[in-house]
Amino acid sequence: MEHKRHHASNFFAPFWIKAYLVVPLMFTFAALIVSHLPLFGLNGVAFAAGVTVSYAALELLHYSFHNTAPSTSVGLFFRKHHFAHHFESPASNFGFAGGILLDLAFGTFVYARGVVAVSPGYHMAWLHDGKTVKPEFAAHFRLKS
Repeated sequence: MEHKRHHASNFFAPFWIKAYLVVPLMFTFAALIVSHLPLFGLNGVAFAAGVTVSYAALELLHYSFHNTAPSTSVGLFFRKHHFAHHFESPASNFGFAGGILLDLAFGTFVYARGVVAVSPGYHMAWLHDGKTVKPEFAAHFRLKS
């Protein structure tokens, strides 16, 4: 449900909601590893911590794609790839950042050539005002009519 709302508008569930869902899962995962410590050792605990930190980092990266302007050509590429998923082809480009490798592996990668059309109702102040795309991004994005 959150993903559909996220596609329809610039909705991000508050971090506490995600923590409410993920923290118990991570504690359960960590408890299983710790209860089998002789089998997994401290590497298992480090793995559980790494998964948790990676999840938080991906959430922050995803948030930044929608709410901050790219400062490099790589950032622009990733935003175009991700926004093509949001606004043009929801059955492709699921991954962002390193997840593009998974899109390549599963055949869901579509290169976002040229201009990506974004919804004028999807508020992204760094990109558009609802009527026009900011000039510095007009070669890469346009508003859907």
